Amino acid sequence: MKATRAESGTADQRRIDAYFTRESQFWKSLYKQTNLYGMIHQERHALALGWITELALPQASLILEVGCGAGLLAAELTGRGYRVTAIDSSEAMVELARGHAAEVGVQEELTISVGDAHGLPFATASYDLVVALGVVPWLHSPAVALAEMARVVKPDGFVLFNSDNRFRLNHVIDPWFTPVLAPLKQVAKRIARQLGYADRRAPNHYYSYTSLKRLLANAGLTVTRSKALGFGPFSLFGRHVLPEAVAVRLHRCLQALADRGTPVLRSMGAQHIVLASRAEQGPARAVASTKRFFGTIG
Repeated sequence: MKATRAESGTADQRRIDAYFTRESQFWKSLYKQTNLYGMIHQERHALALGWITELALPQASLILEVGCGAGLLAAELTGRGYRVTAIDSSEAMVELARGHAAEVGVQEELTISVGDAHGLPFATASYDLVVALGVVPWLHSPAVALAEMARVVKPDGFVLFNSDNRFRLNHVIDPWFTPVLAPLKQVAKRIARQLGYADRRAPNHYYSYTSLKRLLANAGLTVTRSKALGFGPFSLFGRHVLPEAVAVRLHRCLQALADRGTPVLRSMGAQHIVLASRAEQGPARAVASTKRFFGTIG
């Protein structure tokens, strides 16, 4: 019997939660690692904090972090005086986040609980900012989750998130990952499932910038600011081919060229970091946002 979309989504969610339970310590340690993969995530963390600082939100503004992971960003924002609520679908990650909050002394101010991005248990228009880093690639129904984020953010608020780029440079040049073969891989996966071979890997989804903007538009969100971030890790048939030091230097060089607007390269980073606003935000805030971020979209 063919599984319904709801059943498929529930199965995907169980695999995702199981994956993050198994790998929770890896995702906590990643932000201290000195390899290229860790560096890209550290740069994303710093970029997100920088963009939030530029929003100049008033003290005690309400922030929701969806998919808080080990709680590093939530704790940092709490320490800056914001009123932060953090959720994650993995109980293991929630426990890590609570432990980190206690380590840095913000456990009394920071609210952390288990929650699902597809059904946020919060009132409509209740947050000034919703943050969801490392979330969209793992969602079984991104349209539903993005609509939920749009629902709970205030009309003059923002949603900050990232998406894994379907046309990232390191996958385009590796025959094992190239998007050209994606349809064949999907057929192979379906055949494997029909033959009874279980795939324990968490489903990870990639989106082109065009499809990402379409998802946002359907959720009632518009791009205010975006950036392609991260080049590498570099591989051939799925195996890393460059020493870490060389890979890091190459990433920095390519990132600098992308940041300068080099054609093609500027859109081929591993991730798209996006700051979006409610489509119906007030005229005054919309004008202010446009002036602040003019020239940063792309």
